[in-house]
Amino acid sequence: VLVRNRVFYVLSQHEDFSRLHQEHREAIATACQIRCLPGGSEASWEDVCVIMAVNGEVQLDLSTGPQHLLGASSDLHVFGMPNRELQMPLKLHALADSKIAVWQREDLESILTFHDFDGALEQHSKVRSLRSVFVFSTLSKHRLQRLARALEIETVKSGSRVFAQGDQGTHFYIIRKGAVSVEIDGCQKRRLGHADYFGERALLGNEVRSASITALEDTELWKMGKETFQEMMQGQCLDYLKDRISLQDTALTFKDLEFVRVIGRGGFGVVKMVRAKKTGVRYALKCVRKRDVVEKNMQDALLSELDILKEVDHPFIVKFVRSFRDERSVFFLTELVTGGELLDALDALGLLNHWQALFYTGCIVLALEFLHSRRIAYLDLKSENCLIDQQGYLKMIDFGIAQHITKTRYGPLKGTPVFMAPEMILGKGNSTVADLWSLGICLYEFVVGQFPFASNCSNRGQIFHQILRAPLRFPEWFYKQPMAEETMGLLRGLLSRDPKRRLGAGHEGYAKLKAHPFFKSLCWEKLLCREYDPPYIPATEKYAEDKSQPVNPKSVGKPLPTVEEEE
Repeated sequence: VLVRNRVFYVLSQHEDFSRLHQEHREAIATACQIRCLPGGSEASWEDVCVIMAVNGEVQLDLSTGPQHLLGASSDLHVFGMPNRELQMPLKLHALADSKIAVWQREDLESILTFHDFDGALEQHSKVRSLRSVFVFSTLSKHRLQRLARALEIETVKSGSRVFAQGDQGTHFYIIRKGAVSVEIDGCQKRRLGHADYFGERALLGNEVRSASITALEDTELWKMGKETFQEMMQGQCLDYLKDRISLQDTALTFKDLEFVRVIGRGGFGVVKMVRAKKTGVRYALKCVRKRDVVEKNMQDALLSELDILKEVDHPFIVKFVRSFRDERSVFFLTELVTGGELLDALDALGLLNHWQALFYTGCIVLALEFLHSRRIAYLDLKSENCLIDQQGYLKMIDFGIAQHITKTRYGPLKGTPVFMAPEMILGKGNSTVADLWSLGICLYEFVVGQFPFASNCSNRGQIFHQILRAPLRFPEWFYKQPMAEETMGLLRGLLSRDPKRRLGAGHEGYAKLKAHPFFKSLCWEKLLCREYDPPYIPATEKYAEDKSQPVNPKSVGKPLPTVEEEE
């Protein structure tokens, strides 16, 4: 297993193989033939396409051309291409005890199904780019592949317009190479580069362009027309995508909103349900008092939260729409999640069985994987910060203490004590692996009904002592539950007090975590595409504030105060 993991890691760092979808890299890593070569020995093969030095050092001799050194003292670890066999005869000289991975053509063709490897890379790049678009991110792989095949290439010279503000939208674009400028009323607002996208609203509506797009250098774009898209996406799927894109109403202003009710309260203010007057689309409006922020010296934290909310775009994370401000408050407008907290689902379901725990844990894993791939540590994972949408799927909220992690971050102790990782308590800094510890706490709570450490402690010092010292134990009855061994194995991995050894940490990270036997019956693709029936679907709307009380009809439709629009 360790050797296969090493093969997968090297493939992930390779210029060409890294562009393939992760599942294809995993399949390629599994398909290789592993050979051990003692130092000083020689070996030869036929019909070989690709050779990798997993460890050690080998010299590769071809019938013609120069010799190639693979391994420890060389930058080269992989030699060859899937779409052509290496020249024969092929000889290897082991300069030290070495392990090598070898692929023959038939090993790779059964996985890639492309005779043209460049074509395979191009297709996978298209699918990966489409997956990053919020509107398409929950589509199945099959649908994404169909969309990818429909993309055409358009070349734009430096300084040329792709389209102008006010034009009728007809195409959606992904930047294949180069960069463009986004301009509104003649002012540059931002720069977009490789794999960024724009114009997706043209596929689902009849709006005019809200900005101009100009090439900053010679640029290649993938594009798709509205008619082509709507021929492939019909019925409920098309309606679902239209609902998603309604959250991205860039023309929405504060004056377009009307108050409906208060749905939550916190230390910095309230969360209100508001409604767009023209469309009827409802949103959540988080109202943060500037005075409270200044008194608690949280200005930087507020700006950090805003930056992170603008960056994250994932099916299992609440969608940020835009921000506003006035003299007293800052306002964050997000999608409205109507099914209550995950705690409501836990109350309704009781102790979770394996499938139920698998479903909610899987949702959290996918959300954390997305955040951590962007070096964002959430740092406050708990059931109260996970909401349930109307379809029964999970949405993570509240990024108030989340951080961009470029290196280990040190600072004041933040978060909920019983969910804190040991390294945070010891002042060794914050990192993304702290979230994996909190994930373990959540899973233990799901299946056992209490916290693994300090479940009966109210004193902060006692809580921290338990987290740092108490052994991880399971009640006797739990050993008899279905999948108990797999669940306990996952929990032991997540609740490792050594962050470097915690399951999900390191280079293999989420590939290793998602391959754990606990998840063996879960298809990650189906979960992301919402193809499973959730364990709990809310029968009515639920909110933290006054769940059982009716909305005051006199307050509905009340205009909101005038504020300034944020850029």
